[in-house]
Amino acid sequence: MIIDFINEMFRGILPDPALKNLKKVYSYGMKVLGLTKGIRVVRKGNLKHLAFNGAKVKFPEEQELTDTFISLPSYFLKWEIKDAVVVDAGAYPGDFSLIAAKNGCKVIAVEPNPENFRKLQKNIVLNKLENKIILIEKALGSYCGKRRIYLNEYVTSFYYKSDREKEVDVITLDELISNLGINKVDFVKMDVEGAELDVLKGMDEILENGCKLMIGSYHKVYGKRTYPFVEQFLKKKGYNVLTMYPLHLVTYAWKTQRI
Repeated sequence: MIIDFINEMFRGILPDPALKNLKKVYSYGMKVLGLTKGIRVVRKGNLKHLAFNGAKVKFPEEQELTDTFISLPSYFLKWEIKDAVVVDAGAYPGDFSLIAAKNGCKVIAVEPNPENFRKLQKNIVLNKLENKIILIEKALGSYCGKRRIYLNEYVTSFYYKSDREKEVDVITLDELISNLGINKVDFVKMDVEGAELDVLKGMDEILENGCKLMIGSYHKVYGKRTYPFVEQFLKKKGYNVLTMYPLHLVTYAWKTQRI
């Protein structure tokens, strides 16, 4: 994400207070340009209250939400996501899951990073949404088994190497949904740090049933953006595709209903 880029580019060059101010200036610029799509965050005591899309949720004061101003609106641009069954693949910090649950959705939130999973769990409890959100501490992929992921402060990925790594459980989305006894998924939101095709290859049944997709496809794998490969894969599955929102590229995909 853009804020991750700012952190990586200027860390060690700017002192921490200056880096923090740079991120604030960027966030303020997004608001002035009208690109934050109605997100409002207010501090009350030791909590941050976030209002978006007709819903209000809470986060601990220490929760970093700068990326939320850019990423969260991108997943709600095309469809109204209410009263539906939704998968949130790459769920931390839970902003999408919490907003969707507040709007009547049943959410399956999947997050493989153990540290982020615990924080996500606390955010869900804080908002009293344990009955609306099913938390899964696994990675989604093209097969069921084990796989190494790389961990750093900003990214959890199969592909972006770092000094920290961990072997985690991997499951296909088809298998996960079957295990949960869910008959139909309406929406899948995906932000999986370059593993978009891995996840898509493990959800043949879900794609066959025509769920709508919002896929963060701005990542680079082996030097190439993922969105052309995501589009090509989904077109072969009979999907219409549209990639938009240049600040945080998202590929929307849907099947045309046959009469």
